[in-house]
Order: sequence, then structure tokens, then C-alpha cells
Amino acid sequence: MRSTGLSTMANYQIQLLAPGDHRLDEVAELFRKLYDLSDSQGSLMPLAENGEQIWRRGIEKTLGRFSQIYVAAMSEQVIGFAWGSLKMLPEYVGGHVVGHINAIYVLPEFKQQGIGRELIGRLEEWFRSRKARSFELHVFHQNDPGLAFWESLDYKKELYQMRKFM
Repeated sequence: MRSTGLSTMANYQIQLLAPGDHRLDEVAELFRKLYDLSDSQGSLMPLAENGEQIWRRGIEKTLGRFSQIYVAAMSEQVIGFAWGSLKMLPEYVGGHVVGHINAIYVLPEFKQQGIGRELIGRLEEWFRSRKARSFELHVFHQNDPGLAFWESLDYKKELYQMRKFM
């Protein structure tokens, strides 16, 4: 694991994870908690049984290449994470690189301390270093605090995603 330095608060650090980092197990548990929370925010797609482990195995293959995970760590405990990846837009809309924020989660007892902002700031720095022309993300329709958070970071509403089951 490479430390990217102390944050503005002395009691936690923001760190970049690399493939093989043992803290990916902790992040997988936070990923599960994120999905548990998303059930109450309008998600129609629950995490599969052991989905967090399936996710962990898959994401590790892309870390450092097409995706990054930053963690907020206090002592040896991971208290939050942000996961982002790069994607290419189709040629008919310019074919530009876009930074996609796939997930962010901070343990409830550590919210409102600027940790989420700092995690997103690190992802945005990485996106810029990879020449991303814009950043995007999804917010569940019943996640009003999340929507307010993203709007406070100058993200704009763009579309609604809809789903129909067969």
C-alpha cells in the first residue's frame, strides 16, 4: 500500500490501494455495507450472496490500470473508501475519456468530517492525470443526502435510469 500523505485531519490518512493489498478485504466489507444501505435508497438490484467477494476478485485485476481505490484509514482500520474507473465515450459524442465514480462509502460514525470530500478529491486528481474530460456517477433516487453531497461538489443532474424486470 502506498500512502498518499496525511489528510487535513490528523487522525486518519488517505491511502491508495494496490493489487494484493490485504485491506481489500476490509473494503469488500464496506462495499457490502454500501449495498445494504442502497436497499433503503431505491436500489432494485441487491448484491448477490458473497457479492462483495466476487467484486473484490474482479476489481483487483484492474487496480492501478483502469481503476483506483482510495481508502480513509484510522490506525489499522479502513473507515471509508472511494472507487473510480476510466471509460471511453463513444465516438459519436467525442470519444473522450471519462472518470466514473463507481462507489463511495464512509462508516456512519465518521461522516460529516470531510472524509468523503477528500476521497473524491483524490479520485478527481487521478481522473485529471489520465486526461478525463468529465466525471460521472450514479445516485439512487431516494438518497437525498447523497444528492446534496454531489451538488455541493458541483456535480449536475443529467439523467434518470429506469429498470424493468422480466
